[in-house]
Amino acid sequence: MAKVSSSTKLGSQVWTGILTAFSTFSLFPVKAPAYRPENLRFTLAAFPLVGAALGLCQGFVLLVAQAFDLPGLVFALLIFSLEAYLTGFIHLDGLADASDAIFSRRDRDRMLEIMHDPLTGPMAVIALVIHSLWQMIFWSDLYGLVPQHITQARLLMTLLALPAFLRALSAGLTQVMPKAQKTGMSQAMAPQPDPLANRLLLVHGLIWALVLCLTLTWRGLAMVLALALTWQASRSYYQRTFAGISGDLAGQALCLFSDLSLLLLSLLLRL
Repeated sequence: MAKVSSSTKLGSQVWTGILTAFSTFSLFPVKAPAYRPENLRFTLAAFPLVGAALGLCQGFVLLVAQAFDLPGLVFALLIFSLEAYLTGFIHLDGLADASDAIFSRRDRDRMLEIMHDPLTGPMAVIALVIHSLWQMIFWSDLYGLVPQHITQARLLMTLLALPAFLRALSAGLTQVMPKAQKTGMSQAMAPQPDPLANRLLLVHGLIWALVLCLTLTWRGLAMVLALALTWQASRSYYQRTFAGISGDLAGQALCLFSDLSLLLLSLLLRL
C-alpha cells in the first residue's frame, strides 16, 4: 500500500512538473499549478516537452508555407515570431539581460546586478538584433534546402526533436550547476541536486538526441556532438565567470544553442 501511495505521489509530481513547465516557459493554455517547491521538482526535466510542442507548431508553419508557396523570408519571420511569442519572449529576455551583464566586463557581483536591472542597455539590443537576423537568415536557408537536400518528412522530425533537445541542454545547465544567486527562477526550480530529476532529464535528452541521429543519420550525430561540446564550454564559462548559473544565463545559452544548431543544419545538409 505504501509503494502504491509512493508511486502515485511520484506520478502526480511528474505530471505537475509537466504542467508547470508549460505554464512557466510557454503560452500554451494549461492550468498552472501552485508555485510550490514540490510542484517544481520535475519542471526542468519536463522542459524538453515544451520544445517538442513548439516543434509541432513550427512543423505546421512549414506545411502552411509550402501549401501557399510563401517566400523563404516570410516563412522565416513566421516561424521565428511564433516561437518567440509562444515562449512569452522569456528566453529572449534572458539573452538580453545576460548580454548586458557579460559585455559590461565588470566583476561578478556587478554583472549580477546588471543582469537583474530592468533597464535594457545597448548590448542587449545588439544581441537581440544579431540573434534575430541569424534566425531569419538560417530559417530562410533551411526552407530552401528542403527540396534539394532533405525530405520534408525528415525536416518535420528534425523540427520536432531539435527544440526539445536544445531545451534538455539548457535545463541540464540549471540542474547540474550551482546557482549564481540565492534567489531567482533557477534557484526555485533546482535548489539542490535531485538525482531522480537529473536522471529523467538525461533520459529525455538522450531520447531526443537519438531521434536526431536516426532522422539525420551521421549529420545528426555530428550536430549532437557539436552541441554537447558547446554545452560543456558554456558550463565552464558560466562557472568561471559567475560561479554558477541563473535563469537569464540559461535563457542566453538556449538562444546560443539554437543559433549554432541552425548554422550546423545549414552546413551539414549541404555535405
